[in-house]
Amino acid sequence: DVGYKAYEYCTRCDYTTYEEIPALGHDMVCYDKIDNTCEENGRESYLCNNGCGKHEYITLEATGHTEVIDEAVDPTCSSFGLTEGKHCEACDEVLIKQEQVLMKLHTFEDGSCVDCGCEYFTQDLEYKIKEENDELIAVVVGIGDNVSMDIIIPDYYRGIPVTEIGNEALKNSKITSVRFLEESNVRKISDKAFSDCIILEEIVLPDTLIEIGSGAFHNCNLLESIIIPDSVTYIGSCALQSCDNLKYVKLSNNLEIISSGLFESCDSLQTVEIPSSVEEIEDTVFSWNYSLEYIIIPSSVEVVGNRVFDDCELLTIYVDLEEEPYEWSLRWNEDNNPVYWKGEWHVDENGVPSPHVEVIDEAVLPTCTETGLTEGSHCSVCGEVLVAQEVVDALGHKEDIDEAVLPTCTKTGLTEGSHCSVCGEVLVAQEVVDALGHKEEIDEAVLPTCTKTGLTEGSHCSVCGEVLVAQEVVKALGHTEEIDEGFLPTCTEKGLTNGKHCTVCKEVLVYQEEIPASGHKEVIDEAIEPTCVDDGLTEGSHCSVCGEVLVAQEVVKALGHTSNVSACSICGYVPSTEGLEYTSTSNGYAVTGCSDSTLEVIIIPETYNNKPVVSIVSGAFENNKNLKTIVIPETVEEIGVGALRGCVNLEELIVGFSNDYRYLNEDGSLSSYP
Repeated sequence: DVGYKAYEYCTRCDYTTYEEIPALGHDMVCYDKIDNTCEENGRESYLCNNGCGKHEYITLEATGHTEVIDEAVDPTCSSFGLTEGKHCEACDEVLIKQEQVLMKLHTFEDGSCVDCGCEYFTQDLEYKIKEENDELIAVVVGIGDNVSMDIIIPDYYRGIPVTEIGNEALKNSKITSVRFLEESNVRKISDKAFSDCIILEEIVLPDTLIEIGSGAFHNCNLLESIIIPDSVTYIGSCALQSCDNLKYVKLSNNLEIISSGLFESCDSLQTVEIPSSVEEIEDTVFSWNYSLEYIIIPSSVEVVGNRVFDDCELLTIYVDLEEEPYEWSLRWNEDNNPVYWKGEWHVDENGVPSPHVEVIDEAVLPTCTETGLTEGSHCSVCGEVLVAQEVVDALGHKEDIDEAVLPTCTKTGLTEGSHCSVCGEVLVAQEVVDALGHKEEIDEAVLPTCTKTGLTEGSHCSVCGEVLVAQEVVKALGHTEEIDEGFLPTCTEKGLTNGKHCTVCKEVLVYQEEIPASGHKEVIDEAIEPTCVDDGLTEGSHCSVCGEVLVAQEVVKALGHTSNVSACSICGYVPSTEGLEYTSTSNGYAVTGCSDSTLEVIIIPETYNNKPVVSIVSGAFENNKNLKTIVIPETVEEIGVGALRGCVNLEELIVGFSNDYRYLNEDGSLSSYP
């Protein structure tokens, strides 16, 4: 804007002369800049330096991407390839992502790949590639073509880790051996993966394996041995069922459950070492093993299922427990094979168990001073003590008093003494008592306690200090034991073992230990379906030991009848109207009327007082203008003249509860609905 300068002013008329001053013009200075990119515009911000506050903005247009081709990379047998892609040279943004191309198959000659030198494996197997935990894995799903009888499972298939042998992947295959490369990635052998491979003789499992599915090696008749690596934590049911020639099995030391039917019908199996990690043996695990000679069940096994050893005719069972646990099934040893519990058997240098051969260790009688022994026993084969001999305390002497000889003033005497009347040993020696010139002072006795010895009374001369009667140690009395009775646990409350304490000094001799609660034993309370008139119940459960309700049964309301005017389609119940009046006839009852003339619906029952309703008398419902529907049973053989005369609003007549609907014509006759 221009300015003005006043330079002349009239003092009489206030006229003023002004001179125009030209505008200064803006002095724009950039105070902020946002750079443009490949995809977004930028901006420069300007402010006038003359203080007028004017702003100006200049847009910097986006430059657009500068494309650069990322060339494709051909795959080899040891490295992945890449598809062609693109990126921007300016901002490095990926415009077309390069995709990974699977590795090529190997070309094997003389046991190794001619391109990368890797060890030979079977690569003609069929595979399925899938995504698991955001990673690609390969699963063996079939035998493929041109596969030899000796299969080597690879660690990778075209660069993808082979982690699983799929369901029934190699079932019925004519293969004789299977092994895995040393760097195997296989973690799972799925259900029936090698089932019915009847000429399979050998399989070496990798130490990466975690899971073996149900029936995985079912009916592999020529398989003689199998070692389950310690990496395996689960083996499915019947995994080795009907392997007729299987003689040796080494189970994983991390297996907790031996699944049902695992070794069913393995006719050649003589024994299996059950590892100490196993906590449960399910149903029929060893059933129909006619060669099974012995089995050792470790102390870790808490649960054993039904019929585990059915038809194992040669079997002897050795259990490293003192008694049968409560959680074992009542039918675990249904054929009553011989069972030896802990303390009744031993294992020889070859690891073979056998029952102890007991030899009696004769008792030794105690004497006055020497202890004796109770009768015991030991095994003549392994030397294990079966019944430990216990020390019997020495009998102690039978004391006979040697009377004292009193001294005189001039003659010595003797103190009182004693000896054993059985063995003659001197117990308290008689001592010479000096002439009475001594002045005796008593050394008081110290009473013994349960754990500390005491002292007998003694004496000495108060003048010369000579001991006249020596104090002797009196044995500690020993504790007087009293039993602290325990109590058994319940389903929910802990119990206590028996303990002991001394009634004299109150010292605890045997501490009482807690016995864990046994837990509920659930029994199902079956559901009761509701009927038309009676409520039902949902399924529930209770403890068979203490009776506590675990899942309460809930009431299901009665369904109600399906009709108020005809027979119920569920229970056949036929409704009837109250207030009907009857008269007895020779063959039943006749309806004579109804005490309630306001009813719109009347239902006549088939029986009354346990006799049939056979007729409706004349005029029974005459002039009942409220009646709209009447239901007559099949037992009614006769309807009297005018029984319904004057029932002008009667619309519906139902005969026999069979939905045979009828209506009255104007002339009083009955017609069926079309």
